[in-house]
Amino acid sequence: FPSTSYYTRVLPAAPLAGMTLPRYCKTLESCLKSADFLFLVVPLTPKTKGLISSKQLKMMKPTAHLINIARGEVVDTDDLTSALLKGEISAAALDVTAPEPLPEDHKLRSMKNVILTPHIGSATLECRLRMAWMALDNLMAGVKGQAMVRTPGSWAAKSVVQRLNKEYRRKVADANIDYNKK
Repeated sequence: FPSTSYYTRVLPAAPLAGMTLPRYCKTLESCLKSADFLFLVVPLTPKTKGLISSKQLKMMKPTAHLINIARGEVVDTDDLTSALLKGEISAAALDVTAPEPLPEDHKLRSMKNVILTPHIGSATLECRLRMAWMALDNLMAGVKGQAMVRTPGSWAAKSVVQRLNKEYRRKVADANIDYNKK
């Protein structure tokens, strides 16, 4: 099985009862060198823009896969294309690119070791319903002069997230939606 490790600038929280955390990498470099699958799940900030470029790609295993579900500009597209063509990494799955959309004649579009999706990774009915309910909750909180449930770039307290997840799961169940209906 592939190794399971992660890196974050934020120190990991204690695991919930019965939960086992993957191996924590102390540096991004150590994670790049050991990862079989590198998932990029970060906001676009001055610190994350260009986070993955030629230097970082060369640190990765030639069998590694890069998955970017963050923002396109987190990865240098030209450097990624070059790394894939040279076999420096094995494959990439990109829900986001820079530029977005990629030009019709871009090399990534025709590569067999690349999966491209049009920035729709969250396009499930359940996710979109939860996003809509959270937007409505924030709208109602704003109208009432209360703090929003979640603002862009903020992290809600674990108790708030747990409460909302339970509430939104109930709302999805109550909606009685047939997910198989076409």
